[in-house]
Amino acid sequence: MADRRAHVLVLVMLGAALAGCSENTTPQPSCCDWGVQEDAQPDRGQSKLDHGRPSGGCDCKTTEVCNTAGVCVPAPVPSAGEIVGELVLLRQVSPMDTAILASLGKGEASFYAQEPLPTDTRKSYTSSGGEKCSFEIGTTYPSYFDGKIWPAGPGLGAGNLTFTVMGVSGPIVLEAANYSGWSYFHKDVPPQLKEGASSYPDFFDPAYLPAGAAFEVKAAGGPDVAAATFAGGELPASFTITSPAAESPGAQAPAGKDLVIAWTPAQSSATMEVFITAAVGTDVALLTCVGRDDGSLTVPAAALANFSAGQTLGLQLRRTTDRYAKLSAAGGKVLHLHLLGRHARLGKFQLK
Repeated sequence: MADRRAHVLVLVMLGAALAGCSENTTPQPSCCDWGVQEDAQPDRGQSKLDHGRPSGGCDCKTTEVCNTAGVCVPAPVPSAGEIVGELVLLRQVSPMDTAILASLGKGEASFYAQEPLPTDTRKSYTSSGGEKCSFEIGTTYPSYFDGKIWPAGPGLGAGNLTFTVMGVSGPIVLEAANYSGWSYFHKDVPPQLKEGASSYPDFFDPAYLPAGAAFEVKAAGGPDVAAATFAGGELPASFTITSPAAESPGAQAPAGKDLVIAWTPAQSSATMEVFITAAVGTDVALLTCVGRDDGSLTVPAAALANFSAGQTLGLQLRRTTDRYAKLSAAGGKVLHLHLLGRHARLGKFQLK
């Protein structure tokens, strides 16, 4: 669970951990684990799969998920004791950032025993288009909420993970480490990002994540997940934010009205998450909206009212493609595996 606690720590510290990484730093859960938005807000880490985000792979129905063969199947409902695995590749772009983290690649992984979700007590809003928005301060539901860690059990072991992205010259390796539960860290393959005397162990050149490329993952095998190759992953297409003009200086949006977030082009085989953030003391106020990737999403005025006129807000859009497989794990247990490709773009706007 050390990695999940560190994610929360980095969130609260508003990315301050990034400044403390050096070339000799051994990758630890608290070091350089999140990207940073224009207003110093951290990029959201991987989100668990069944907390209100509709399935969008292969242009499936909201009750379906796309399997690794590219076919829509009923969305899985894991039972207690079954294993859920999430293998993630993320490419993030921050057009107005001039530092090395303006463009980065990142790999993430987790395997955990299925547990019931904690009760979601966040403020909730629904737009006229049916999109759901949730507001929270200082939490990252469901991974950390109301003072509790979820899942409560330790991370499970699958050994080192080697991602192979089609059309790229080399692999992406996440090394497994047991810190009272198994966690996975990028260290040296591909080479970690460096800028001057600083090194960012979790991040690598985004050239390893070309838009639209297929990928697979080889697990070396561990106590909970046997050695196997998981194929069928897909990286999403690139896009740009068009409204508000958050990728350019001086972007504004009116307070007291519904806010239309728009991007181009749309990708019907993906979902889109919208994160709007502001600093509140040492915490982060976070509005999360989720919808189908059809080119726009409406944030209700009531949800936007959690922020004040005159504030400059961070904006992140994150496109996700999800490919699912139901497999066997060590000891005959069921493994619900999700191969997730993500493309995120960051910006900011002033609420007027």
